[in-house]
Amino acid sequence: MTKLPRLALIFATVLLIGLTLVRLAQSWIYDSHLDHVAGVWIALALDLKNGTFYRAASGPLGYGGTRFFPLYFCLHAAGARLLGGWRLPG
Repeated sequence: MTKLPRLALIFATVLLIGLTLVRLAQSWIYDSHLDHVAGVWIALALDLKNGTFYRAASGPLGYGGTRFFPLYFCLHAAGARLLGGWRLPG
């Protein structure tokens, strides 16, 4: 029995994992993995970390308001307080 299919599978697996790690590193450095919703949730979490639960739709803190349920960004804010930054708890 030939070992070529097994070697090809191992090579493909290593290549896929390697490319995924490169993309992960680039996304982490440049925040390119974030979309609009993630940005809003992070902003809400950072607001909560700094003591503002929901911003007013328009006020001294800028534009705010949201339709999102607060559980995620409350947990994110708690993680940000414990770990010191917004990336790791996200």
